[in-house]
Amino acid sequence: GENKQTQAITDLERLQELEQLRLEKQRLQTETRNLEADKEHLVLESNELSRRVQSVEERLQAMTAESRKMEETSEELQQKNEKLNARLERETARAEKELEQLRL
Repeated sequence: GENKQTQAITDLERLQELEQLRLEKQRLQTETRNLEADKEHLVLESNELSRRVQSVEERLQAMTAESRKMEETSEELQQKNEKLNARLERETARAEKELEQLRL
């Protein structure tokens, strides 16, 4: 009788241990699924950030190119303006000479 009782207690303890292990395994599986979902979310977020960074870089390149073009245009306009001012000075000097000759 006592031996059977001891065996029954041992079996019960083993069953309780197995149940605890089963619950721990379940908890770990759930945690693993949650971590995998988090990882997937982070990968998607990372991809989205990469796309946004690329978009910003492309806009920056476009703005840089546009800025360069505007600088070149500005330089061209400055040169044209200088040429026109020089021409204006020459024409003014010539006109003043002609006026002086007319007065004489």
